[in-house]
Amino acid sequence: MSLEMVVKGVVFDEGQKSPVVLLTDLAHTVTLPIYIGMVEATAIAVHLDKVDLGRPLTHDLMKTAIEALHGDILRVHVTELKNGTYYANVVLSQDGRELRLDARPSDAIALAIRAAVPIFVDEEVIDESNLLIEDDAEKRDS
Repeated sequence: MSLEMVVKGVVFDEGQKSPVVLLTDLAHTVTLPIYIGMVEATAIAVHLDKVDLGRPLTHDLMKTAIEALHGDILRVHVTELKNGTYYANVVLSQDGRELRLDARPSDAIALAIRAAVPIFVDEEVIDESNLLIEDDAEKRDS
C-alpha cells in the first residue's frame, strides 16, 4: 500500500549541513524528511515560493519535453529505502501505455510539484525510515 503525501517544505539541517524536503501525509499526522542536494532543494523551493527566474530550470524542461512528446505525468512514487537511500519512480502515460522512470526522489518531487500530480510513498518506506516525524495533533490542539 502507498500513502499519498504532499510537500510540506524544504528546510536546512544545520547538523548535517544538508537540505531536507519534508513530505507529509494528507492528514498531517506523519512527516517524512528526505535529505537532498542543494540544487534539487533550490529547484523545489523556487517552485514552491513561485519565484520567476525568467528561464526554465531542468525540471521545467523535462515537464515541457514530456508534454511535447504527448505524454502525461501521472504521479510520483517513492518506492524503496535501501541502505539509507530513497528510490522513486515518475509514472507517465503515453499513447495509452504507462511508463515508469527511475528517478531520485528529489528530482521526482521537483517534477511532481510542477505537474501538480500526486506523490505517493510506500508504507514500507515510511515504516523503515528512522527519520520519521510523527506529528501529535492532540498536543497541538490542547
